[in-house]
Amino acid sequence: MKYILYSGIIIILISSMIGCNQSYLRHGIKLPKAIDEKAYTATSFQDYFDYYKYYYDENTIKEFYEMSEFVEVTEANIDKISRYMNNIKEGIKLHELPCKYKYKSFLECGDLFYLVEYREEGHNYPYQRYDLYYVDISECILHAHNVCR
Repeated sequence: MKYILYSGIIIILISSMIGCNQSYLRHGIKLPKAIDEKAYTATSFQDYFDYYKYYYDENTIKEFYEMSEFVEVTEANIDKISRYMNNIKEGIKLHELPCKYKYKSFLECGDLFYLVEYREEGHNYPYQRYDLYYVDISECILHAHNVCR
């Protein structure tokens, strides 16, 4: 009986140590472990608005290049990203969240992004529900946005 108990404890400890060194699942994707994070959220009857800033060091931020979900920001997609970020800026004002969001100061070619759009039947509004992850390589910050309006 003691053998089973000790074996279980050892398995739990080993699993814990392995988990601490690996990326962790946030917002439905595996993200590298951040040094620090800030969260701004708002919820109403049918809406929610989440904005997270994850801070990384220079070595860890490079891990995003290896993630298949993220693609490079180019001249071809910068206008589309800008429209979503403008909608986010409006959402921050609407929900009176205590953060400044000056996306034009960090939106540039060469960074990385990942956009997930959720379309519901009968709705054509492009900003209805989406998740936008934007990696500012030069500042080592991931801006994660989860929006449902």
